[in-house]
Amino acid sequence: GDLDGKLVTFDARKLAGAFDSVGFTVDVVKQPKIPDRDLFIFDTRTDKLVSTVETLGTSLFGLTVDAAGNIYVANTDARNHINGKAGTAKHGLKELDNRPYLNRVTKVSAGGEVDFFQLNPLPPQQPNRKEAVATPFAVKASRDGDVLFLTSAGSDVLLALSVKTGEVVAKAKVGSVPRGVALEEDASGKPVRAWVMNAVSNSVSKVAIAGNSGLQVEQTIDLHDPTPPVYKEGRMAFNTARASSNGTFSCASCHADGHTDHLLWVLDTPHLVGADQIEPRLSQTLRGLRGTAPYHWDGVPGDPYGGRNAASRKHLPPNADINKPESAVRHVIDGSMATTMFAHGSEVTNDEEKPGYLTARERDAMAVFLLNLSHMPTRGRAYSDRLSEKALTGFERFHVTGARDRKNLNTSVCGSCHTLPYLATDQESMNVPSFRGALDRFITQAQGRNSVIDLGGVQEVAEDGFPEEEVWKRMLNMGEHGRLWPVIDMFKESSMGFSGAFARQVTLSAETSGRVLTQDIVSALERSAREGSVVLGVNGCFHGSEGTRRVKFYFAEGAYHTVGGGPVLSRKELFELATAESFTGTFTGYHGEDVISPPPALWTAGVLHKQRGAQLFPRINEKQRSMTISALYLRDGASLLVDGKKVQGTIQAAGKDLVEIRLESLPEKGLRMLQVQNPGSYLSNEFIFFVESEDEAVERYQKEPDYHLTTVLNSALINNHPAEARILMVAGADLNMPHEHFDKERPPLIIAAHYGRTVMVKELLRRGADPNIRTKNGDTALHRAAHMGRLEICIMLLRAGADPSLVDNNGKRPVNLIGHFNRPGHFEKYHAPYNVNLTLDHRRYLRESPAVRKVLESSASKKRPNVVLLLADDLGSKDIGCYGGPVHTPTLDKLAARGVRFRNFHAGAPVCSPSRATFLTGRQHLRTGVYHVIQDHEHDMHLLEREVTIAELLKSNGYQTVHLGKWHVGAPFRGRDKPSLNDHGFDYWLATDNNASPSHRNPSNFYRNGKRVGELEGYACQILADEAITWLEKERNKEAPFFLNIWFQEPHDPIAAPDEIVARYGALDDPAAIYSATIENTDRAIARLVAKLEELGELNNTLIVYTSDHGSYREDRNGGL
Repeated sequence: GDLDGKLVTFDARKLAGAFDSVGFTVDVVKQPKIPDRDLFIFDTRTDKLVSTVETLGTSLFGLTVDAAGNIYVANTDARNHINGKAGTAKHGLKELDNRPYLNRVTKVSAGGEVDFFQLNPLPPQQPNRKEAVATPFAVKASRDGDVLFLTSAGSDVLLALSVKTGEVVAKAKVGSVPRGVALEEDASGKPVRAWVMNAVSNSVSKVAIAGNSGLQVEQTIDLHDPTPPVYKEGRMAFNTARASSNGTFSCASCHADGHTDHLLWVLDTPHLVGADQIEPRLSQTLRGLRGTAPYHWDGVPGDPYGGRNAASRKHLPPNADINKPESAVRHVIDGSMATTMFAHGSEVTNDEEKPGYLTARERDAMAVFLLNLSHMPTRGRAYSDRLSEKALTGFERFHVTGARDRKNLNTSVCGSCHTLPYLATDQESMNVPSFRGALDRFITQAQGRNSVIDLGGVQEVAEDGFPEEEVWKRMLNMGEHGRLWPVIDMFKESSMGFSGAFARQVTLSAETSGRVLTQDIVSALERSAREGSVVLGVNGCFHGSEGTRRVKFYFAEGAYHTVGGGPVLSRKELFELATAESFTGTFTGYHGEDVISPPPALWTAGVLHKQRGAQLFPRINEKQRSMTISALYLRDGASLLVDGKKVQGTIQAAGKDLVEIRLESLPEKGLRMLQVQNPGSYLSNEFIFFVESEDEAVERYQKEPDYHLTTVLNSALINNHPAEARILMVAGADLNMPHEHFDKERPPLIIAAHYGRTVMVKELLRRGADPNIRTKNGDTALHRAAHMGRLEICIMLLRAGADPSLVDNNGKRPVNLIGHFNRPGHFEKYHAPYNVNLTLDHRRYLRESPAVRKVLESSASKKRPNVVLLLADDLGSKDIGCYGGPVHTPTLDKLAARGVRFRNFHAGAPVCSPSRATFLTGRQHLRTGVYHVIQDHEHDMHLLEREVTIAELLKSNGYQTVHLGKWHVGAPFRGRDKPSLNDHGFDYWLATDNNASPSHRNPSNFYRNGKRVGELEGYACQILADEAITWLEKERNKEAPFFLNIWFQEPHDPIAAPDEIVARYGALDDPAAIYSATIENTDRAIARLVAKLEELGELNNTLIVYTSDHGSYREDRNGGL
């Protein structure tokens, strides 16, 4: 829509459906259509909503109400629209003026009027850095109505504000990140003391309030804090506004508690390929950073791997140490300190001479803190740790079977990019973000593009408050409708490192002791405690004649032990005491003592950042009891869990980041979930494995579309899993998938040849893989094998019929690609980075490449044959001379005498259209979309574009393709939205949709390459011969073979032939004589074509086929069955 009198700068629908943001021009503006309900007022007597107040601020924190009924809300208000016009005005970070947020208190009067107390001068004025106020958080109005007490979480101060003016009248420095304030007041309501909760320093400040609201810290009370000191120091650095040039914001301003503000920002991100602006980016969560580097949508900062990213197509070196994961986070911090947090033009450096504020120590500590900041425990995980059936279905569809997009022959398996263990991968172009913690986010994608308000359905979702599940349903609405929605249950229940029993509580009392749920939860907590998933503790009271006595228990060895010594009780005894009203206690599942070790991580065998394509999950069975997988962060004594329950088994090291896991007992058959838990520490992610035989694996795969099996097969080839590849081929993977699918997927044979999978190349060819199949770039398996100098594979392909003369889209033949990697290091620098898991033995390459060249050059001298297919319409087997027919056909008789004359043949169908569809595709016509003869009034039926025709196959192998004559399988000649002959593989064509009209003589219904020709003089068969001869003389490329597909209209009615030929067979008005004459006239047309081929020197290199679409409508001219 039109927001500000100017054109909107992007196509929302195109942007929302794209996989990346390349080339988009976008602005960030305030959109008034988006609901902004900030304050909800309820009647506490009825719990009914009375009213809402809009637009009080962006990030809302504390709230208080004074005696007069005025409401005060501490908040920050985002200014991301101020420099948002990156598309139209080329805004950048400079225009933001180092003020992303306004810090303020919003006052809402009892009558609903809104006013703002600004805590800093408004831009372009800047506050004194030492006096600035950042992140107003807790707020409390004094009972006398004169003063507001406000904590500044980013500036570590307590403020006193005048209720009337909003002016700061007093200030006191308190502990780190103050987030709570409570008042002591005298009888008149005047405040005398404030108590401030300092969340990060974990202390309480006791602040005296003197007359005129003077503030003085009397005492700081340090609380017990088990937080590791480096985490605490890092969290302080993350929350302090000292990190910004003017002291008005911190890292936590956009990422409160490591989360995201769900806003788009124009910062100092790169110009993407195809874009002429800094592209806005959605703030990303900082939770769960471990294992997901490089960071940001663009994959530029914190890159321990190197390679291409969204800022460059060049191969770049790593900018972080792969062995020190905190270094990747530190790289991001340094970049932020020098850009987002830094005033434009400032020259301030820290103690290590890096631009920006915060010392090296603070930055290092922040890196460690953020690296170890986990996602929240998932909201729907069962206390039994067993996944629901819906969640299991979600795992399977997310990681294994996909969305089944049958229209586009694409399974859309999310897990192929969002791989385990972190649901993220380091890909080229846009970095693949993690889906962990998905339901904590309600805006998705790099520009929040799926939530653009003008898209269908978004307004309704927005009015409902952007419920996360509805947002993700929109994101997952691909393939079969609703198929991926169980993925939401996967999000709800999957492990973030915590057991489902962690932080679970149940209170045992006289009232609850008889409930089944109480028994169930206590039983589950005890099981988790026995298995080491949690530490179970009980806080409670004994009730007796002498009063109430507090007690603490810990669960060990099947009983409840009193902390500090005392009675040891069983669960039964505790329940009996509770039933007798002698005991009340709350059972809680606590985390183990190790909170520092990273959670274990499990994924399919291979290098973490090089995962590509379908994940190949292992299977175990009676014959194969162990599985080899990749793992990180496992400690001695780690335990195994299957489907949430501890099981017996062994974990043995099997190589770098590899372990062999053997289960003592086989679980039930089917898809199962494996987890590993370190002693007294975190759980791993869930990892899929199958309990099944190879035959059962084939049966499982056969339930999936063949194009999905091809995708998985390609992954098996890339990752060198020949056993899985064979299973997929047996299950029916499509080895020669239609070419339109290869926009994103290469044919299996090309992958196998490229990666040197010699055995698999042989197997693929044996099973019918096309040796000349191409990618969209035009390269073949022979191109890839020659490029890599693979002699044995090249010979194998040539013997199978691979054509060495085929050129790719750059005009290169396979032989032209030999020798590219002669120089040491050239392959590693320029080819390997773009082909994951591809390696080259340089000595072998130098040894075999000359032999590859010799083989290709010797094979290239063999010229490929031309193909001419001549199809009569309604011709009977007893019509022409060489089959004993009455019609004079010397040309056809001569061709039959020189060639092969078939005596046993069958039509694809008894009528034109379906028979022709079968001719073109080699498939039963019901599969092609042509179900019966296409009448003029049934023009919606047509040969489906997805079908692969003989023309497409020959064209993909370097043939020139021409169709002349009748088509009759549906064409867009009458304005219908149907594929054209070009879509079915023909470069050049002259055709009629159905029969020649008004007759074979002087027809007027021909179209040439999509344009109507008008009336043509002569007979249809001779017109086609003229067109063929003209094409051979003027249009043909002499360097390439050709396929001439000539479908004559004769002898189908409405028939016509020259009188001098008709007279040979009877009266000029005799239909039988005219019928025979059309066949002889066609023979004469063929004679002219054969003569031209001979004249051009192509006849002996041309395969000519003459046949009919089906039998004649004259019974006397047909043969028997």
